[in-house]
This record gives sequence, C-alpha cells and structure tokens, in this order.
Amino acid sequence: MKLFLLFIIFLLSILIAFKFIEKVKIKVQIFESLIIFKNELLCDITLFRSGVIERLEKVDEILKKTFNGAKESLKECKDFVCTDTRLSYSEKELISQFVNALGRSDEDGQKKILSYFGEKFDECYKKYKTYKEVRSGLYLRMGVLIGALVVILLV
Repeated sequence: MKLFLLFIIFLLSILIAFKFIEKVKIKVQIFESLIIFKNELLCDITLFRSGVIERLEKVDEILKKTFNGAKESLKECKDFVCTDTRLSYSEKELISQFVNALGRSDEDGQKKILSYFGEKFDECYKKYKTYKEVRSGLYLRMGVLIGALVVILLV
C-alpha cells in the first residue's frame, strides 16, 4: 500500500510538470493562430467592421476563447476587452487593442495597424516558442526529480 501511495505521489509530480508545459504550449498556439488571423485580414485589407465580424466568426477553436465577445463589441461599437484566462494582463491588453483597432481606418491605416500588431504577435510567438523549448524539458525533469525525492524521503 505504501509503495502504491509513493507511486501516486510520483505520478502527481509528473502531472504537475505536464500542466506547466501545456500552459506554454497553449500560448504558442494562440499567438500562432493570431499571426495566421492577421495574415488573413491583410489579404482582404479593405475591411469594414462587417468584414471583421465575418472573419471573427470563422476563427479556429484556439482563438474562440480569446475573441469571446469581440463580435458583439464591434457590432455595438464598444471597446472589446479580452478575458482569456490563459493569457497575462499585457497579452490581453495587446489583443484588446488589436481588435479595437480593426475596421476603424482606411486601407493604409489598416496595413499599418496589421503590420504593427503582426510584429507584436511575432515577438510573443517567438518568446513562447523559445520558452517552450527550453522549459519543457526542465519542467519534466523537475517533476521527475521532485517525485523521486518525495518517494525517497517517505521510504
């Protein structure tokens, strides 16, 4: 029975490590999807609010939580506030500013806006991609070591 409990503790520590890894993977996917979304908007640059709303209806599953409420905000001409709990405050602000800027200027203005936010999304994507590569192995090793340490201490 004691060995079974020790094994469970060991597995829980590894599971916690995987949760940390998953959190970073999700951020990589979000910013990758935002870059794709930005590129789709850039292809159809003459967007008015109605065009942006149509594009928001077609976003992939990863961005649905991120853009939750964006369509309604654009329809009612209100400012959008990103409430995605998977993101930090500064990332939520960046996405809120991005959505609020869409469809509010002429073609040249839209190109500048998409270029600016494209650079910001690229920065975040590269940061989390590097972070994921470096930290994934670290989190896994730490989970295994902590689990092994707890098992050794309890034996």
